[in-house]
This record gives sequence, C-alpha cells and structure tokens, in this order.
Amino acid sequence: MSVNPLLDRILKHPSIGRMVVHHQWIPPSPARFARPEHPIPESLASALAVSGIQDLYSHQAEALDAAWSGRNVLAVTVDAGEPARNVPRSVVDDGHRVIEMTPLDSALRIIVEKRK
Repeated sequence: MSVNPLLDRILKHPSIGRMVVHHQWIPPSPARFARPEHPIPESLASALAVSGIQDLYSHQAEALDAAWSGRNVLAVTVDAGEPARNVPRSVVDDGHRVIEMTPLDSALRIIVEKRK
C-alpha cells in the first residue's frame, strides 16, 4: 500500500497542508532482529506466533531485557532528522531519562526510562 495518495491529500488540505514544513521519503532499510537475553514466556511466544511474529526487532528485545531487569522503559525508533533531534529533548523535558540512543541507517533508536 502506498502512502502517496494520503500524503498528497494532507499536503493539499487547506488547513493542514500549510502546517507541514518538511516531508521526505526515506528508503527502507533491512530489519534488525534479536533475541532477548531472558527467555520469552511461552504464553507470550505462543501469542506472538499466532499473530505470525517469529522474531523480535532488536529494540523490542532490548526493551524486554531492560523491563525484566526491573526498569520502567520504553523503546522508540524515530526517523532521522527533526524527530531524532526533538524526541530526546522532549523526553528529558518531561522528566524522563534517555538511557540509550543508537543511530541506525535512517533512524534513531531511543530507549527511555520513565521517571519514578
């Protein structure tokens, strides 16, 4: 499914279109998969398998490892550019802590620990 028709509608919309200051097509990059260090409970593995999910993305595995170690975390992958500059800043401004930022091909993976 192409997003081009939707993007065209947004850009041509009389009130929304003028609020878009930048848009850019970023070519896809290969997915990165990983297994968490802690084994996934069988009930979760079964639920994922029923949904057709065999492997976790690397940031999902990292977030599970952090959560299983007792940390209250969120793993986010944002596009490179403006989102990569703004998201970490807004996370810190909201009182949370960025515990890892990993540059990817055309994105940035951010792992955030929620404030207590």
